[in-house]
Amino acid sequence: LNAAAMVNKRFKKLSPLTSNEDFKFVYDVNNKNAIIGWCGSKGAITEAFVETNRDLDYYYPYQLYPLSTILAEKLRSYEKVIVPELNYEGQFAKYLKSMGINTISFTKTEGYPFTTKEIKEIINEVAK
Repeated sequence: LNAAAMVNKRFKKLSPLTSNEDFKFVYDVNNKNAIIGWCGSKGAITEAFVETNRDLDYYYPYQLYPLSTILAEKLRSYEKVIVPELNYEGQFAKYLKSMGINTISFTKTEGYPFTTKEIKEIINEVAK
């Protein structure tokens, strides 16, 4: 087999994962904006989300790549999707944006996780 055939074979294995519904809806009532967290931001986002009581939906996927097509479709329906990330470039926000999702990226690189206060400020700034 040549290299192209092997690459195609590997990527075909990912196809079933795109229909996976294994993502957690923490809160989904079809508001106009949403926040999506992953990895170490879950605790701070969840707490801030509950405390701010904004009209905002919240998602926490268990699998980032390939992203569920069901989740991607839901995220495309929002005016803004807030993406707090603990990295310099906001890779997850860029990935979502490449899928046609209107993301607002907030990154932090100080080596410490987001605090609830920081996430509340982000939510209040975006979901005015």
